[in-house]
Amino acid sequence: MDDSFLKAGLDGVDSRVFASIAAMFVGQEEKALRREMHRDIRHLQSEIAGLRKDVRDLREQRELREPRESRSKSELTAHRDHSNPDGCVQRSE
Repeated sequence: MDDSFLKAGLDGVDSRVFASIAAMFVGQEEKALRREMHRDIRHLQSEIAGLRKDVRDLREQRELREPRESRSKSELTAHRDHSNPDGCVQRSE
């Protein structure tokens, strides 16, 4: 039996083993990145919910301070888009 043939076969096995190990590490890194991304998304959703609450609170405070009749004409032409869940004010044209 040719010794070079056996060595070539072992080299092929070594490369497949190393490739499998590398793929395992890449898969673990990808899972960690995905978890981090989902954690960031949850954090952003929480931050957005807090900002929406702040906007609601500020609107309520403004309503208490200045009744609707005392607002300027441009503010009176603005309307709230009820289909928009975050309640952004849009101007009518």
